[in-house]
Amino acid sequence: MPTIGLGITGGIAAYKMPELARRLRKSGVSVRVFFSENANQFVTPTAMAVTAESSVVETISGAEGYITHIESLRQMDLMVVSPATAHFIAKAACGLCDDPVSLAFLTYKGPKLIVPAMHDSMYLNPAVEENIRTLTARGVHVLGPANGALASGDAGIGRMVEPALIELKIKLMLANAADLSGRKILVTVGGTREPIDDVRFVTNQSSGKLGSAIAHAAALSGAHTTVVTTVPIEPNPHFSNVISVASAEEMKAALESLWPTTDVLFMPAAVSDFTVEKIQGKRRRGSFGSLAVTPTEDILKLLGASKRTDQLLVGFCVETEKELETSARRKLTDKNLDYIVANTPDQFGADLRSFMIFDRRTTDIRTFSDLSLPESASEIIRLAQK
Repeated sequence: MPTIGLGITGGIAAYKMPELARRLRKSGVSVRVFFSENANQFVTPTAMAVTAESSVVETISGAEGYITHIESLRQMDLMVVSPATAHFIAKAACGLCDDPVSLAFLTYKGPKLIVPAMHDSMYLNPAVEENIRTLTARGVHVLGPANGALASGDAGIGRMVEPALIELKIKLMLANAADLSGRKILVTVGGTREPIDDVRFVTNQSSGKLGSAIAHAAALSGAHTTVVTTVPIEPNPHFSNVISVASAEEMKAALESLWPTTDVLFMPAAVSDFTVEKIQGKRRRGSFGSLAVTPTEDILKLLGASKRTDQLLVGFCVETEKELETSARRKLTDKNLDYIVANTPDQFGADLRSFMIFDRRTTDIRTFSDLSLPESASEIIRLAQK
């Protein structure tokens, strides 16, 4: 079981840390909690001890206590400070340690993550910006902050990202996920909707869960990530752009404009195979009869035809188990794909995914079973590594 150290500093966003601890414990991550001097002004040690299912380190007084804390650091796989205030960031950049959080951060030799949270005037202060650059140069990962409502009633950059996103970043770091720094990645999410009339449409069972996980994982792994989605997606300050579409035609138009400047396209979105020919007003209950439909253009095939040698195209397919391999290999060739991720219809909307990855260059098949969505996304985005 992986173990993280969770350092909590004296920022109002600390009240969200029991939720983060609960999420991590539920997914099989052990959490060791460290409090700064003022953390208990915003969240109680009891709340953290209960949700993390471990004791909370609140003091470094006494030689025995100091040695105990140092020993616990050797058992950790990752050190996270969330929320990370401007005060803590300054101490970390200067190498100061006068409380359990700063001591743990300075002493721990493994991978580190900070999640800034403060007023925008603080975050945009040149001193804070310089301190963050200093920590980044030393290999510290920085998640966020986001734009949004601040505790003061103002709005701006400085809001801590939500616990779900912190959990995903932690999972990616624990899994030693791909480093996609500098890669321009495009991800499609959800299932397209084809209108029947002005108020109705036909769609498919795609939940968008896997596509969303892939998009977040790519962005949190350093890629310039653009998302084309038919469903709402959780905000991520590391997204380059989010484009909302509905129909197959709208998705095609968006992808055609973006593809020439893209390094890698992941296409988990389920695109409708047909669209209704005539849409006019609202059809009455007894007026439907049969619907005249026409095939939609195969977007993947269209993009594959113009794919450069320096671009990667990753398709997805759903097929019955009996036909899965045959269908996947045929689509690899027909659509000029580099990889295809294949699964069966029972995977729609599932929180644990089983799938196979086919590579056009080899006959080998990589098989994965019962992976969480973050784990699935982590494996899939590895395909984008240079």
